[in-house]
Amino acid sequence: MARRIIFWVCLIAAVVLLLKPVFLDALSSVRQTNVISGYEIEVEAAADEQERILDDARLYNEKLFTERQHVLFTYQGEEATDDEYERQLSYGGETMASLSYPSLGIFLPVVHGTKEKDLEYAAGHMYGTSLPVGGSSVHAVIAGHTGLPEASLFTPLAKAHEGDRFYIKLMDKKLVYEVDNITIVLPEDEDAYLQIEDGMDYVTLYTCTPYGINDHRLLVRGRRIGNEEEDPAAPISAMTVEGKNKAAIAGALTAGLIPIALVAVGISDCRRYTEIKKSFND
Repeated sequence: MARRIIFWVCLIAAVVLLLKPVFLDALSSVRQTNVISGYEIEVEAAADEQERILDDARLYNEKLFTERQHVLFTYQGEEATDDEYERQLSYGGETMASLSYPSLGIFLPVVHGTKEKDLEYAAGHMYGTSLPVGGSSVHAVIAGHTGLPEASLFTPLAKAHEGDRFYIKLMDKKLVYEVDNITIVLPEDEDAYLQIEDGMDYVTLYTCTPYGINDHRLLVRGRRIGNEEEDPAAPISAMTVEGKNKAAIAGALTAGLIPIALVAVGISDCRRYTEIKKSFND
């Protein structure tokens, strides 16, 4: 009997350890979609201000492009920011947009800056690069973690291919980007790939690689090809917030129910074993 109990305890513990990342990722997905939902509510409440906010962001990008003619972009660290930057695309919270990469299952809020506490659940816009509002002579960089046990975030980005499409949604705008370049570089070489190119409209998705080592940087660059309403692939551009939440909750429940089911089976098995043993003794 003792051996049977030990067997079931060990099996259940192993299953719990294996499913823990699935459960945590599902909970993280719920948090991400709730952040996006809250952002969309704030955007709707500020509908009359949208064009002014976008105009301010475009002016910010124009100034940045002029500045980059004299001082090239260099990453200044996760705490780098300034008041003018924090005011851009801001509705009182950290979220400035959302990112959807349908073929890789990525659906994340995009926040101001790359602070560690924010990158635990979101992608971060890299300070010093263009704001992701589209236009000419812009290059926005959006960073995310790979390999976190509690959230997948940019982990699927290693499977990106040229020709893939991803989408940036800010306010009522949905911008379409097609991956045109995938590069793996050392951290000290990355800045050269993140500069603004005259006349181009780029967004680069930035993460560490390879999985578990993270000593290189994976840069997945997309070139803007239009707006979602002009894109024939638009119907698959992003799962709705409600749908994503339902899928995440289902995943969390599934991960949680498997150990419970094993406990029930184990208890039943031990009881049956006891009854059989008792019948033989009788």
